[in-house]
Amino acid sequence: MTKFHLSKVAFTILLLLTSIRLIAEDQSVSYTFGEHLSANTTKSNYPLNERILLTANNENGRTVPQYYYNTDSTKRSLRIYKGNIFILTPLNGTAIKSVVIKSLSRSYTPTLSYTIDDETEKKTATASDTCYTISDLTATKRIVFRNNLEATNTQLRMYKITVTYAVLDDGEANDLIDSEGFVGGYTAEQLSPLKTLYADYRQDNTNTTIKQNLIGEIYTLRKAPQIAFDAGRFYRITNAADNNVLYADYSNSNVASRPDSDASQVSEFWKVTSVNGETTITNPNTKTAIADASGNLTSTGTGNITNTGVAKYKIAFGTESLTVAPEIRLKSIESIDVNILGGRYGTFYFPFAVNASADAAFYRGEAERSDAYHVRKTEGSIPAETPIVIASTEAKVSLAIAYDSTSPSNNQVTETGVLRGSLAPLPLPAGAYVLWTGTQGVAFYPVASNNTLTANKVYFQTALGASVRPIEV
Repeated sequence: MTKFHLSKVAFTILLLLTSIRLIAEDQSVSYTFGEHLSANTTKSNYPLNERILLTANNENGRTVPQYYYNTDSTKRSLRIYKGNIFILTPLNGTAIKSVVIKSLSRSYTPTLSYTIDDETEKKTATASDTCYTISDLTATKRIVFRNNLEATNTQLRMYKITVTYAVLDDGEANDLIDSEGFVGGYTAEQLSPLKTLYADYRQDNTNTTIKQNLIGEIYTLRKAPQIAFDAGRFYRITNAADNNVLYADYSNSNVASRPDSDASQVSEFWKVTSVNGETTITNPNTKTAIADASGNLTSTGTGNITNTGVAKYKIAFGTESLTVAPEIRLKSIESIDVNILGGRYGTFYFPFAVNASADAAFYRGEAERSDAYHVRKTEGSIPAETPIVIASTEAKVSLAIAYDSTSPSNNQVTETGVLRGSLAPLPLPAGAYVLWTGTQGVAFYPVASNNTLTANKVYFQTALGASVRPIEV
């Protein structure tokens, strides 16, 4: 088991709210019309290569687009007249990133309008000298250009066109799918169409329609909002490489990793907060924070968090990355489980407020009497650091964290009323009783000396002698 120590430490946070949007290396094709055509033609289709098709049509003009041949190669061009359109269509898993159109001369550079994919907004392109440059594109269906200049009959005499594009990398689809639920990633609902297309692609990765639809969905998703970081929430931190969960090992005052998450353990909760540009990653039970790459306990320290991929981050201290998890993911925690012994009772004492569940009854301690220990049923939001006995027939009960609660918290060890609790493991004093399954079923039993209370659990200690009295509700 890999471990590193905990302590209070500040991190300078460089980038946490969004993820890098990875993309395969761009490719390009340049097509000089005079190098490919040796006679006049009014044909519509001009394949630039196997991935980009140019189609020229007469939308509402008097003359159809024509390629004019000339013995002088510098005067050959595709003529796009007023009212003509030409369309660039990406094929076989391709996304168009930029287009450069070169005209024969400045005399044939009308203002063009264009639309991208299914968008209805018309953009304009004007030439600089003899060239139009349209960049920052993400077209996965089509780009439609129109020569719709109304003032004159200026032609576009297209001498050369260069298209830069990205090719489908199926690893990108997998990375996006793996980002589900994490900060900088996407929700299950957002990812649903991509998952379907990716499954189709894995069944038939040669189908050009599937490939084009898949890259289209990737780019659609990349324009969608990512899961944002919220400093007011608790996060579960996992190692991006093996999905191991980081947790606070209270017995050794360090952090360890384990392959399986335990939804009942506050040791897996981390608060990421920023003050004056410095950030701490703290466990709410012990208020201790990740210290340095090797895990030594220190009272001060600096580091940074940088984005390394889709929903992936690196915690670094100087030139060293966090040893236990060089790359991490963050997922917001919405609830915590409480385990119920024998389908009857359980206890909890959390450093945050939770909302009572309809699946259980919740009891707070009130007073110790000569004949009984008295507890009172409670409902609604349960304040932080409140010792609770929970009754349910379920094996476990999930409680929503009350992030909007303003209820005040008590001390780390509550010493009022019948019930007491501790956020950290606590050596129990003589006369303490804890809940477990014993000879008389699930009940509070006296503990032997030197026993330790588990973190976030409840005990009570009688002051009325050795005789045991019932708990009265």
